[in-house]
Amino acid sequence: MTSRAWPKQRFSSRELLTLDSVSRFARAAGDENPLHHAADCAARTRFRGSIASGPHTSALLMGLAVGVRHDARLRGSVVELRGRLRNGAGETAAGAKGRVLLLDRT
Repeated sequence: MTSRAWPKQRFSSRELLTLDSVSRFARAAGDENPLHHAADCAARTRFRGSIASGPHTSALLMGLAVGVRHDARLRGSVVELRGRLRNGAGETAAGAKGRVLLLDRT
């Protein structure tokens, strides 16, 4: 079986992160860090405000799959992930790229 690649696509999504939505996600993930829940505490940090948790930003980035190719040697499809999160001023706040292997059903 040969490797096949889907055409690369570019797309974006917008997500408004509020203290409430950040806090709810962090709590659901078991993250009680005050940076995600307490605006007054977070305001005194180098971030000068609340920030989303790592799992939250990772989940948003994982929704931005940019390519899929089947790899017969690995017996599955490799999903390419790449994206960046921007703050309200349009500045890059986080960026990531990686690969996920989805194994074929046996």
